[in-house]
Amino acid sequence: MYSALSSANDVLTAIKGGKVINNASDTKRAETIATLMQGLTTSMIALNYDKGYVVDESSDLANLQYSTRKQLRDAAVAKLQAAATLAPTRSRRRQVGPTDVRTPTCRSSASPTQRPR
Repeated sequence: MYSALSSANDVLTAIKGGKVINNASDTKRAETIATLMQGLTTSMIALNYDKGYVVDESSDLANLQYSTRKQLRDAAVAKLQAAATLAPTRSRRRQVGPTDVRTPTCRSSASPTQRPR
């Protein structure tokens, strides 16, 4: 989890340092996704461990302190809310219909009632 979090932090550090990824739109998308990844990875750490580090692009890595699960959760929620704020809104959303959903097909020659031996 921390490797994905580190990558997201690197992207945000580069963007805040003036890095442009192709154009302004692509840069904003990368910033949004990196912020989303910060929230997702921090939430996974909170779910799996009783303590961990809250790390973002502005953290001083030489002076990290353990945080409780609740502090990790709260930091994750804040990052997810920040990502939602960064994400563009659309006035028209495409509706998904029954023809858009594909059903997996069985590739086995055995019938569904037969068990493999």
